Formats: sequence, structure tokens, C-alpha cells
Amino acid sequence: MQTWRKTVRGWSALKKNRQCVAPVLWEEDGDGDIRVLANAAVPAIVKTTQDGKIILNPQPSDHPEDLLNWRWREEHLVFGTMLLPAFLTDFGITYGAVTFEKQANTWDMSVSAVSNSISGALFMLGPGGNFALPLTERYGR
Repeated sequence: MQTWRKTVRGWSALKKNRQCVAPVLWEEDGDGDIRVLANAAVPAIVKTTQDGKIILNPQPSDHPEDLLNWRWREEHLVFGTMLLPAFLTDFGITYGAVTFEKQANTWDMSVSAVSNSISGALFMLGPGGNFALPLTERYGR
């Protein structure tokens, strides 16, 4: 495992196989990208973009199953798969709302009483993310 420390001039490796690596000179632009200066030598252990101008952070591994090494098609296939349930949840909650009048007649209830069956779910569509996201960040998925 490589150990890194941040210096005024950039990232420099402390030790790798008992050898010091030359420091990398960098500057950070307004977008948060770390750009390598033109006169800087980038050590081989630091991975950059194909043009060698931006240091990748986090550093991807060489393992083929590393998420940072996925192909464009794989990334978007997983993303699309995750979007589908998100959209269907919103659709599924309100799916029965169009049949409330028939359900009220079938169950001998008022329409407002039948609509109470989805009121909690509709309410939690809004503030639910405010509870779920911090808990997900803190405790994981």
C-alpha cells in the first residue's frame, strides 16, 4: 500500500519499496480537478487521465472489477437499472389513486378514507430523502 502526504508543492510519495519518488507539481482549478503542471514529472505509480493532465482521485486499481475501470456501457447499464425502480416507486405509490371511487364502493368506505392508504407514502416521497440520505452516508447501504 502506498502512503501519501500532501505538501505545499503537491503530492509526494513517502516511500515505495524503500525508494523515494519525485514530487508531483500540481495546481487545483475551480472545478476541484487536480491538474499536473507542464514541467512536472508524474511518477509511474500515480494514475492520470489519458492526456496526463489530471491526476485521478481516487486512484483506480488494476483489478478489472474495480468500478473506476468499468466501460461506459456497463456504467450506464447499472445506472439505468437503478433508475427504473426509482421511477416505478413514484408510479407504484399513486397507481391505485385512479380507482379510489370504485374501491370506496366495493369496500363501503368514503373516498377520503380509501385515499388515506397512500397518504403516508405520498408524504414520505418529499422529506424521505432528507432522512434516508444522511443515514445512508453514515451507516452505508
